[in-house]
Formats: sequence, C-alpha cells, structure tokens
Amino acid sequence: MRPTHSIPYRADIDGLRALAVASVVAYHAAPGLVPGGFTGVDIFFVISGFLISTIILTEKATGRFSLLDFYIRRVRRLFPALILVLAATALIGWLLLLPNEFRQLGRHIVAGAAYFINFRLNKEAGYFDTEAGEKPLLHLWSLAIEEQFYIVWPVLLLLIASRRHILIALVAITVLSFASNLATIGRHPEAAFYLPQNRFFELSIGALLAFFRLNAGPMRGPAIAAGIGRLVQGGTFPASLVSLAGLGLIAAGLALLDHETRYPGAYALIPTLGTAAVIGAGEGAFPNRLLLAARPMVAIGLVSYPLYLWHWPLLSFLHIVDDDRPGARAVAVAAAIVLASLTYLLIERPLARVPGRRLPAGLMAGTLAFSAVGLAIGAGIIQPRLSGPIFQDVAVAADDWDFPGRLVRDERADGLLVHRAGTGHPKTLFLGDSNIQQYWPRIERLVADGRAGGEIIFATSGGCPPIPGITERNHPDCAEFGAKGAALAADPAIGTVVIGAQWNGYFYRSDYEMPGEGEARIAEGTPGFERALMSLEAMIAELKRDGRRIYLVLNIPTWGRDARRLTRAITGEVTLNEVRLERRRFDRGWLPVRKRLVELAARTGAIVIDPLQSLCADKTCPGLDGEGRLIYKDRTHLRASYVREHAGFIDEVMTGAR
Repeated sequence: MRPTHSIPYRADIDGLRALAVASVVAYHAAPGLVPGGFTGVDIFFVISGFLISTIILTEKATGRFSLLDFYIRRVRRLFPALILVLAATALIGWLLLLPNEFRQLGRHIVAGAAYFINFRLNKEAGYFDTEAGEKPLLHLWSLAIEEQFYIVWPVLLLLIASRRHILIALVAITVLSFASNLATIGRHPEAAFYLPQNRFFELSIGALLAFFRLNAGPMRGPAIAAGIGRLVQGGTFPASLVSLAGLGLIAAGLALLDHETRYPGAYALIPTLGTAAVIGAGEGAFPNRLLLAARPMVAIGLVSYPLYLWHWPLLSFLHIVDDDRPGARAVAVAAAIVLASLTYLLIERPLARVPGRRLPAGLMAGTLAFSAVGLAIGAGIIQPRLSGPIFQDVAVAADDWDFPGRLVRDERADGLLVHRAGTGHPKTLFLGDSNIQQYWPRIERLVADGRAGGEIIFATSGGCPPIPGITERNHPDCAEFGAKGAALAADPAIGTVVIGAQWNGYFYRSDYEMPGEGEARIAEGTPGFERALMSLEAMIAELKRDGRRIYLVLNIPTWGRDARRLTRAITGEVTLNEVRLERRRFDRGWLPVRKRLVELAARTGAIVIDPLQSLCADKTCPGLDGEGRLIYKDRTHLRASYVREHAGFIDEVMTGAR
C-alpha cells in the first residue's frame, strides 16, 4: 500500500518488499529451493525501520509529529488484513484441529492480536513444544517485534530534542541489541530469535539509515556522522555499485544460510546490511530502477503484507493434515497470492480512503472482540469440530507427561542439572534423554507402593544422548551433558546406573557428530557411529569395573506417524487401531542399532532392558491399550498414565528382580 504521508514514494522499496516476501514464501513452501529464505524477514525489518523512522523524523523536524496519529496510522495499516486472517485461521482451525491444538490456536489468536505472540512462542519453546509447522499463527512473531519497536522508538523521539542525542540513542539501541543477540544465541537460541531486545538492532539499522539520509546536510559535529550522511545519499561513489553490493549480500544470505545456521547471531548482518545498502543507494541506482522498480516487483510488493499473513496458515494447515506434497504446497501458495490480492484490492485500499478516526476505533474494537473469541477458544469454551472421545483422548495424551513431577530440581557445582527424590541408600542414577525421563511415573509408583527406596537421581537432557563427546549443531550443550553425566555416574556412592535414550534418533540423524576427526556424523556405517559406540562402551565398562549394577534401556517402538495424524480425517472418521511395524523398518532401522547395543551390553556386563518385548508381538505394536486408550504421547514417547500402570518392564532397575 502506498503511503499517504508527505515523504516521497519509492517504487524500488516496494520491489525490495517483493524480494523479501518471495524469499519467505519460497522458504516455507520449498526450503531446499531457497535455503536462507527466512532472511526475508530481516529485509522487512530494515525496510520498516527505514520508512517509519523517515516519517517520524520528518514530522518531528517540522513540528507535526503526533504519537496518537502515528498509532492510528499503524492501526489503519495493519489491522484490516490481520483481523481477516485471524478470522479465517480460527474457522479453518475449528474444522481441522484437535482439541488441544485448537486451544493453543486460541491462545495464539489473543497473543497475535495483541502483538506479543513472540513472547508466548519463546515461553512455549522446549523439547516437547509443538513443531513450528503446526502453529498456523507462528509467523506473527515478526509483526510483534516491529510493533514492540514502535512502542519504544517514537516515545524516545518525543523525549529527545537534539539530532546528536537522537543519533546517540539509535547507536546505543543498535549496539546493545546486537550485543544481546550475540550473548544469547549460544545458550538460548529461541530467546535470541523471538525476543525484541535481540532483534531491535535490525530495525534500528533501518532507522539509522533514515537518520543519515535526512541529516546529511544539516548535521554538525562529528565528521564521521556527516560523512556517512553524504555516503548514503550517493554523493561520494557510484550508487549503483552500492546497490549491487547490497543485493549480493542479500543473495548470499538466501543461498548460503540454512535451517542449521545459528540465527540470527552475527549472520543477521548479511541481509540487514545488504538491505541497508540497497535502500541507501537510492531510487536512482541502476539495479533499483531496472529491477526493483519494475512493475511486476512493485505489484508483488504492494501485496507483500497480506501475502505474508496468508501464506503461512495455509501451509501450516496442510502440514497438520499430513499433506506436504509439493503440488499441494504449490496450490496453497497460489491460493495465498489470490487471497492477498483480494485483500489488498477489496479491503486495504478502500479502507485506506476512509477519513476520520471512526475506522481505527472500529478496528480496535474488532480486534478486542476477536481477542475475546481467542480467550474462549483457549479456555475450551468453544470446542472444535473434532471433539469426540477419541479426539479428546489424543488431546489428553499429547499433554500426558509427568517429568519432573515432584522431583526436586538441583544444580550441581559443575553446572549439571539433576532432579532428585528420596534420601539414603541405595542410590540409583537414571542417565539419558527424554526417553529415560518417561519412566519416572512408574518409578514414583514403585516408591509409593514400598517396592523401592533410597535416593533416586535423574540426570537427563532432552535431545542429548548419554554418551560423552557427542555434539549436536543446534544443541551445543550435549557434549557437556555427556561428560558431566558420566562424571556423576562415577560417584562411588551410586550403586545402580540406568542408561537409556532414543538411540535410533542419534544413530540416524546427520546433525549429531563426534568432534575431533573432521565431520564424523553419528550414522550407521560412518566413523562417528563406531566412535559413539566405543565412547558409550568405555563409559559403561569403567562404571562396571567399580562394581556398579548397570542397566542399558533400549528404544521403545516408535511410530511412523504421530497419533494426531492417524486420527484426523475431514469426515471425522477414526481408523486408529494399531501401528504395524513393517519388516523393512526393523531390518533397516531398529535391528542394526539394537543388535550393536545388545552386543555392547554383553561385553561390558550391562543388563539389557528391552521394551520391545513387552510392547510388541509378531512385529505389531498396538497403539491402544486394552481399554481403547492411546499408549503413546507422541511418536517417540509413552504417555505418563500408561507408564505408571503398565511399564512393568522397567521395575527391575529398582527392585533387582528379573
């Protein structure tokens, strides 16, 4: 939508918007096509920071800036399309989602309408968080970041009088935000991605650009500030070269970054500085005039906001109903383009011409009303179409997890986080990932029944194998966890160590490795696979030499598809009876790793606990218990209520009875 303010319209910036939204849509629809397409959001951040700051600084310089008018313009710009997409998402969600998913959608509607969904997403992030593709409003996090910046930035401008102090404030925001981003990305990557203090630097880069362009002539004081002002106006070198360099940086981000990149981090400077260079080169630069200001690019740029809003819910719902075929995603993208065009032509443009403040007031009221609907959905007052007994059980199963429960959290001197229960002897250590955590409800019952006692310690970390030395690209603490867990297991006071994990998940995933000899991945047939088994065997052998009783717990059977996929049907019919494990799944998946672990246990004297023998028969593993209730929480974990009542195969680790 072309701005209605006094600043000159730049068609090339609409073309830059087109590049940004096309990158994001392509990444979501076909990640392999544009591996770094997620950086399109960073392009949007810089554009937004530049344009809004240009408007605010221009109006402030002429004495026309009004905070109320600024927010009224934001409501006019953002709310019409947002309300429409929220309504459509709620309706489709009612049709397709299960009760627990629908409740989460309700909470996201409230957070999205109020522009704090990034905080909710950061709070939800964790090992058992719903995957990104199953959150239809996930993409609103970027709008929330922008609006949070525009709560802080205009207020600061009202309080700051001189240009010099405005520059100091902008530089401070940029430096402090970037430093916070770098300090957070290693330990808390979700916070680095979602929280505003770690992303503000991208918008403030655009704001700095606006400041320098507007103040190149009037600036007095530091020569460097005046020099930058003249530079971004293209007065000291060919603007076309600057634009080409900026486009090159943007292209590098799109091509060289991917989902395994720790982002944003320092990598965010690639698209943000590239975007700043393209904008700073000016509309007269050759690439800007020839490419970005071309009519097709401008046309896409004009609908970029509604296209961004529409594309992700459509792709997300496809993923939820388990239809990720390329053809289906292409249809979803085409539908998003059509809906975005209609939204622009029939809603955004007509409403932009409505004078007065009644429209913004009505839009605010509509948003508040929709927030109330979201609250009712989140509270379970409004139920989805798929709310029959089996669907309710699937929803309950998804949340049926009881770790750490009543265990007491304790951080050791070396930084290892453990959970404890009981006191005295014997001392039993459970070492592993979430697959060992799932047995706590059964252990707790044994203690309550008087069949087990002593001190129970869980040293676990979701997604980390209990093997010293293994690292994971996006979970760097795994290697540290493995080493510290092994050190704890060597404590002479501990008499029994129970080691378990989702072993197949580590021995077939390419993002785990044993560092030290190049990129040795943890996958069967690779050096990393052998070295990982050697590391595990060495740890068990050392623990066994000291006289401990060691148990090695193998995988539970894993489903090929999530229970939610198996129960969801557009007709509401249910076909969930059992999950059959095909022969090829055993031959190519489980058996090689299972066999090697059994051999390892035989060599070291560890006792094997094999859930497969209790949960499966004739290569068939039932998905329901005898009462027709789901056994699993998700593809790779048993639900807590089932473990508590039926996972007797784990009892011997506490009772010693075989």
